[in-house]
Amino acid sequence: GLGDVYKRQDWDVLTNGAKHLHFERHATIIELGEKYQRLFQIVRGACAVHKHGRTIGSMATGEVFGEVSFVRASDGATATVVAGDEGVELIVLEGYFINAAIQMRSGFGGRFYRYLASVLARRVVEREAVLY
Repeated sequence: GLGDVYKRQDWDVLTNGAKHLHFERHATIIELGEKYQRLFQIVRGACAVHKHGRTIGSMATGEVFGEVSFVRASDGATATVVAGDEGVELIVLEGYFINAAIQMRSGFGGRFYRYLASVLARRVVEREAVLY
């Protein structure tokens, strides 16, 4: 599921509305600047993260991406994400479904955004470790 911050029932609600997608080797999943409001979780495989022609990171099974674009949909994707050498299987959570769950389930919104904050904080720490 999405981590310790979440209740099991929250994850079940989200995955009930999720799509499962497979991307072949090196297929583009998200393009830099693309505007959308959805989250992705890697079920199997890995992804590479590219920006301005450089690989700036990678993600593997269990990791979530798309959180910046979810929170700031008007800004668009902050990087291009492509499937790794073996392809990748993803769970895709659409923003409208997440927003409906926030409206309908007491406490869900707070837990959800606390989880996103933890994902963003981890990304900042990981990138600073590379930079410094």
